[in-house]
Amino acid sequence: MAIALALTWLTGLWVALLAHPDLKSDAHGYWLAAQAGIDPYGRAWSLQADAYVYPPPFLQLIMPVARAVDWPTFHALWSAALMLGVVWIVGPVSAVVMLIPIRGWPIWESVIWGNIEIPMTVLLLLALRRPTAWAGLLLTKVTPGVAMLWHVARRQWRAIVVPTAVALAVTAVSFAVAPALWSEWIHALASSTYAQAFAAPLWLRVSVAAITVVLGGLSGRRWTIPVAVVVAHPAIWVNTLAIPILWGVHELRSIAPRSHRSPE
Repeated sequence: MAIALALTWLTGLWVALLAHPDLKSDAHGYWLAAQAGIDPYGRAWSLQADAYVYPPPFLQLIMPVARAVDWPTFHALWSAALMLGVVWIVGPVSAVVMLIPIRGWPIWESVIWGNIEIPMTVLLLLALRRPTAWAGLLLTKVTPGVAMLWHVARRQWRAIVVPTAVALAVTAVSFAVAPALWSEWIHALASSTYAQAFAAPLWLRVSVAAITVVLGGLSGRRWTIPVAVVVAHPAIWVNTLAIPILWGVHELRSIAPRSHRSPE
């Protein structure tokens, strides 16, 4: 019963969300970058709307769907995927709380902006069982991939080699298909002057994240993984905090006695 009510509420929330497909959202930038005749990196690393900054593989992955549908349909599909991601991470009943529609709440901010914090959290949780999932971080936000050093600290070498090999293989295929996209992305990175006034330099944050996750790996503190991902995030916003929040709720659910859990 609780699951049915939760899913009904979440479906209604999704329908309400569809009434406001924000043209300034990150998701709109993904959809627009995938359209024919558009320079995907024309607004890269800026504060302008529709900036697309990820490596080409992510763009190539979404391109078939993004070109096949209009923006409202893409928004509907993307929003549904994000909300289903939250359900997968914390369960449908807990997802009702996690997706409370209040501006400023990181998980809701991530959904309405359409950024990839929720998929990143899914990948992080999968990566501890299937290391191949780390390749997803390396091929999107890139720098949060420093959290893979968790496996170095624990001498789990296969968990480093496999996702790195997968990422390199995907990169090779992607480059073979569209070398110009890679050239544009590298040029966008090299010429970017983007910086957040309130955040420490990226090189410093990546270094701190690396030290944090290595110490966590040596001591078995898994919570250092999402912390390292946030610290090493290229651009930290309030929705970035969705990663440790969702991770934390997932971890609490996994260690809670079965008799104390909600009937999900």
